[in-house]
Amino acid sequence: GDDSSMSLRFIGTSVEVIYPKHPTLGVYTVFIDNVAVRTIVQWGWHVDFDRRAVFSYLEPGMHTIEIVPVGGVTAIDAFYIPE
Repeated sequence: GDDSSMSLRFIGTSVEVIYPKHPTLGVYTVFIDNVAVRTIVQWGWHVDFDRRAVFSYLEPGMHTIEIVPVGGVTAIDAFYIPE
């Protein structure tokens, strides 16, 4: 991705992206192992600080998740990798 993207390498079969929804936020696409798996719209009328996008059923082993902004300002609170 470009300089505004964020990525994390992890080992496991599942990963969650924890993010806020807010009237001032935009849109980003989530890539796992270089494949676009979901586009998330962070814009919303109401503020919500505990939205979660869950990506499971991955093959065991090393993976890379990347967040690529599509439009507007985006914000990620955390990545969560269950054991």
